[in-house]
Amino acid sequence: MKKLMQWAIAAALICSSTVFTGCSKSDDNQEPVVKPEQPDDNGANSSSDDIGYIECSWNGTEVVKTPKVTTARDMSTLSYSSGSVRNTIKISGFYFISGSFTTDNYLYVNGWAAIILCDGADLKVSGIYVNNGGTLIIYAQEKGTGHLYAETKYSDDFCPAIGTYVGDGGKVEIHGGNVDAKGGIRSAGIGGGGSDDEHANLSDIIIYGGRVYGHSNGGAGIGAGAYDTSVKTNITIYDGLIEGSGGTDVYKGKFYGVGIGGGHRASFGSVNIYGGTVTASASDESAGIGAGEEAPNGVGVVNIYGGTVTAQGGARSAGIGGGDGKKLNSINIYGGTVYAYAGADGAGIGGGEDGDSGDINIYGGVVRAYGDRNSDGSSNKGYGAGIGSGQNGNVNTIIIKGGDVQARGGMDAAGIGTGEEYGSDINSGTIEIHGGKVWAEGKGYGAGIGCGEDATFGVLGISGGRVDAHAGSDCGPWSGGIGAYHKGHGADDNCHIGWAGWQRIYIGAGMRLWTYSPNVGGVENVTNNLPWWNYVHQRPQVAFDVCDHPGYTEATCPFCYRETLQLQ
Repeated sequence: MKKLMQWAIAAALICSSTVFTGCSKSDDNQEPVVKPEQPDDNGANSSSDDIGYIECSWNGTEVVKTPKVTTARDMSTLSYSSGSVRNTIKISGFYFISGSFTTDNYLYVNGWAAIILCDGADLKVSGIYVNNGGTLIIYAQEKGTGHLYAETKYSDDFCPAIGTYVGDGGKVEIHGGNVDAKGGIRSAGIGGGGSDDEHANLSDIIIYGGRVYGHSNGGAGIGAGAYDTSVKTNITIYDGLIEGSGGTDVYKGKFYGVGIGGGHRASFGSVNIYGGTVTASASDESAGIGAGEEAPNGVGVVNIYGGTVTAQGGARSAGIGGGDGKKLNSINIYGGTVYAYAGADGAGIGGGEDGDSGDINIYGGVVRAYGDRNSDGSSNKGYGAGIGSGQNGNVNTIIIKGGDVQARGGMDAAGIGTGEEYGSDINSGTIEIHGGKVWAEGKGYGAGIGCGEDATFGVLGISGGRVDAHAGSDCGPWSGGIGAYHKGHGADDNCHIGWAGWQRIYIGAGMRLWTYSPNVGGVENVTNNLPWWNYVHQRPQVAFDVCDHPGYTEATCPFCYRETLQLQ
């Protein structure tokens, strides 16, 4: 009763401040949530306490934090088998941990269970299993300093640290606190297991906040385990400090891990990021965010609405997109700040080596995509595009409608378009730019926008925005920074942007087309008055809307005047 009074007073103080949005709307927020009764088969002491916790929700714009109080059991009083390594303790209902407690046992969620990490608490377990449609919720208190550490310690365990090792469905929600999860072989840190003869996947992983770290040994750090092509796990991140790491600690060289998404030979449903600071890194042949090695091709969707997202692909894989030889269904960026770094021969955003781009749509945000470097600034010595396909992969569609987009290709690859082609007929597909500020740089024989070396140019349409494209320094003088010359040449510094030979470039009505030659020292301003999607042979360097900003002319406007932008 004393603890209940303390939390009632604390909740009242919190509601009078601005810490918890919407807390003062109703006193109903202070009522306990009705959940399943505590089971009698886990050997727990029957005593319980009134414990406060923070429940989170998403209101469409931000995370709303609501203080609540419930009756919960002390997790440290459960009947664990001290020193035993594979005992499983069933849990359901509310539990709390207020001190430090370590056990080698596994916790098994029997239907529905919630663990409240009290401020300053430290709980260490060998795993928490959420099988056959169960639900696990992890709550924290006001300061969010409680800590849960789960690690599957045995190399022959095909089990996640937190998640499902058998059965479909199930859900894990994290509302706060510090959560560290390290999965077993071929298994996710948080998500699915890695058995090759069992379906094992969660339907939903939802993170509202806290500091969350998931590490895999062949599955995803956060997401699917390995070897299950039926997985449709949806991962939603609303806020917090989130890190997903795909590692190969146990069987290095055999199984590879995605940071966030699908696992080795496994699919996933979607990754949805609304906010927070999200960092994802992968081992070889797997994407930072997206698909793993030998995953089903064209499966999975990544949606980024906000937050700060950094993704590092493993060798032959995209930063965001496909693993080795693979693509996603689609990648959609609506906002936020996104940094995507390819592993060698993958694209920054798009396909892995030998992988197509999938459909890439950018509607807003700040996007920086690198086919030529790692997140630490070192060269990855790769041949994939900044945005588009990996080496020897086709572009499907790339559509940019807004945002501040900068893309740099790897060696002989386009900034936006295809990577280098080395043995088959590769095409740059359809690239459309309808708005935003776009800066693209190819390298070697790569175009700024269009083709990598020896690829065939497809279709480019520009109807709005500001576009600045620079081809690699090895390109010939008759080729284009936008487009290609016959097969695979961009432009050199003597002709930043050239026409596309027999290929097609479409320019919207009223767009201003520039061609620039430092050797001549002149700028030719050509205006295209033909309707959108009419075929033109021009040499566009930068395409703008006609300036309509009050107080400025087209030559002086800071919003649309031609200038050379630099990658950060």
